[in-house]
Amino acid sequence: MSERYYGDPRRIQAGTEQLRQIADLARSITADFLDEISATVDWPGTSDDFAQKVRPKEQQERQTAKDTCTAIRDAIVGITEGTLQNLESMTRVRDQALEAIGKQTNQVESVGDHGRR
Repeated sequence: MSERYYGDPRRIQAGTEQLRQIADLARSITADFLDEISATVDWPGTSDDFAQKVRPKEQQERQTAKDTCTAIRDAIVGITEGTLQNLESMTRVRDQALEAIGKQTNQVESVGDHGRR
């Protein structure tokens, strides 16, 4: 197995727009879900015996659903942001390497033909 790392910034860049769209969609879905679920808070009732019996479990399940939805959103957004940061880093390292190669090439060429004719 090779110890060499290879990344193709152009291919990664091509996929970043889809990642951004997925992250935006995850944000939108989460916001919509949280808005919609807040409208149902009184469904089990507020003061009768049924409400007193059911409400604690319903609130726990409601919070679990909110936490799960938010965690999924955060994971998707995190993957997107991490991929974009990796792409930026990869591109920066590549550009620095190409610049260093160019400087070395210019230094070698400015010394002379080194006996070649």
